[in-house]
Amino acid sequence: MRLKRTDYERSTWELLVFSRYLGMLDAYYMKRIKSLPVCSENLTEYYQLHFTWSHKGIACCVKGFRRLPTLGDRVFAFMDNYTHRLREYFGDDAVNDQVF
Repeated sequence: MRLKRTDYERSTWELLVFSRYLGMLDAYYMKRIKSLPVCSENLTEYYQLHFTWSHKGIACCVKGFRRLPTLGDRVFAFMDNYTHRLREYFGDDAVNDQVF
């Protein structure tokens, strides 16, 4: 399904584009994580992928908010998902709350 910009208000269009971009990011990292064979040798790479995925997601949210300020609180909801993933895998020390 192709999106047509004229069918949406500006803020809705920006949210659709932004969420589709984050969806592509999530799909890329999920595919890489699921393709790893389950064994102890891949444990470091598994956690490294989760760490990178979360940081890329947070960076995309910050960039998205700067470029599309009309997204407002929705961007922070997306960012909260990525910070939650960081805390889940790496503990509270992995997230510096002063940055957010």
